[in-house]
Amino acid sequence: MRPPIGPMPQPGGKPPAPGRLHLVQDFVNTRDVEAGTDVLDTIEILGRWLRRRDLLDHGDRLHDPADLDRALRLREALRALCIANHDRRPPPVDAVEVVEAAARRARLTVAADGDAGWRLHPQATGTDRGLGRLVAIVYDAIRTDRWQRLKACSNDRCRWVFWDGSPNRAGR
Repeated sequence: MRPPIGPMPQPGGKPPAPGRLHLVQDFVNTRDVEAGTDVLDTIEILGRWLRRRDLLDHGDRLHDPADLDRALRLREALRALCIANHDRRPPPVDAVEVVEAAARRARLTVAADGDAGWRLHPQATGTDRGLGRLVAIVYDAIRTDRWQRLKACSNDRCRWVFWDGSPNRAGR
């Protein structure tokens, strides 16, 4: 088995989000708003992207175009939450609803995870499992008070998601 892909390089030499939170950051940044490009333009590419990051199990197969649509909606909902983090606003209700729907489809359950404590684990298969693992990473970041540091650039033409490692959480 090949090792999972490491974090994407960040503009301006910024460090990526720590731990597995970089997977959420990288997922949102698969769409480059400024360049108008999207890495995830087919269901096959989504499957490869999730699998190479150990977000899908080996036997999980993706084939339904609705899976890609749900993934892209989750990605943009996560971007909206990161914009809210940047602006220090409450999360948008519609973005929260998309994340909650992804959690329900993933059938997230609580399970002990050794020394790491309690974690959410998806019981679903396929795309819903992969997206559920991303939602579980977001939950873990919220639980450990790291989520507010994952922000999106305030420039409407950019919206790149970055890790704010500044001591006062005022990174731009």
